[in-house]
Amino acid sequence: MTKFRRLINRRHILIGQILRFCVSTGFSASMSFAAPIALHEGLGISEKVAVAIGFVIAYLGNILLLRVFVFKSANDWKHDFFGYIVTNGAFRLIEYGAFIYLIAHSSLNYMITLLIVLSLSSFIKFFAYRRLFGNR
Repeated sequence: MTKFRRLINRRHILIGQILRFCVSTGFSASMSFAAPIALHEGLGISEKVAVAIGFVIAYLGNILLLRVFVFKSANDWKHDFFGYIVTNGAFRLIEYGAFIYLIAHSSLNYMITLLIVLSLSSFIKFFAYRRLFGNR
């Protein structure tokens, strides 16, 4: 295969991963937001329990989607699972710290601040997860 074809193939793979990552991010957002509403409004489950269930569904769905759908990992499940726990936990702590810092040192509305932090984090997460789930 020529260098040019390899470059085109890599670019094609990257674009596919980016698009699938957007789908998985949409799934995560909908499970974190819509599932609790459906569970509470439709089934009468308390708000706190419904939100916890939504977060668990999103968390487990994320690792499955990232591993199988987005990056098509052939790594050992344990490697991917524990790597995801550590990576995702670190991102959550950094996101929260960045949010707290920006709220304290800017005049931005908290919703705008949260959107900025989560958008930037999602961009960085793509590359971190691509490295984590990259086939070894």
